[in-house]
Amino acid sequence: MSAFRQGPLALVAESWRRLLGESLLAVAAAAALVAAGLALAAARSAADVGWARLWIRELAPLVAALVAAARLGPALAGELGALRVGEQIDALVTLGGDPRRQLVAPRVLAALAALPALAALAAAVGLAVGAAFAGAPAARAALEGLARGDVLAGLARASLSGVALAAIGCASGLAVRGGAREVGRAAARAGGASLLAVLALQLLLGLGAPA
Repeated sequence: MSAFRQGPLALVAESWRRLLGESLLAVAAAAALVAAGLALAAARSAADVGWARLWIRELAPLVAALVAAARLGPALAGELGALRVGEQIDALVTLGGDPRRQLVAPRVLAALAALPALAALAAAVGLAVGAAFAGAPAARAALEGLARGDVLAGLARASLSGVALAAIGCASGLAVRGGAREVGRAAARAGGASLLAVLALQLLLGLGAPA
């Protein structure tokens, strides 16, 4: 029962640190590559495409969420699936515990806090790299169009993505039945479902966003 000895806040903190530690470099690298391409396209365009605003509001949260989706969903599915196969979750229920409150909720809260941090990292790296590739005049013009609402919108997108990814991973893990092979299958399903969820969420948020 060692998996259940931590308090909820300790589990949230541990999950948050682990998610950030496993994703920081990947998010930074992906953000740099995507932002460089976006800035180059903007610099070569005759019109001001507002690449910085687009990056902050939509693309930085998307990059962070896609990187996290490849790691978070499968990791949570594998973690909780292993507990299910090892009958530790059944033992927790027998002792009167609630898996959703003690196992799922802390991980969802950790993802809710971690994804905005990853999106902020992606935004900062992307702006720096984009400014270097676009050139000083184009970068200055793009940055002048930014508003606080753009930053808040990006963080909100990232938070929603974090909740969705954690929910999918935890649900996949808790649904595992059978042996260790099923844990691997659950992790693979969670990875695919997480990627689709991120893209679908971005589409829905884009449809509901003001022009």
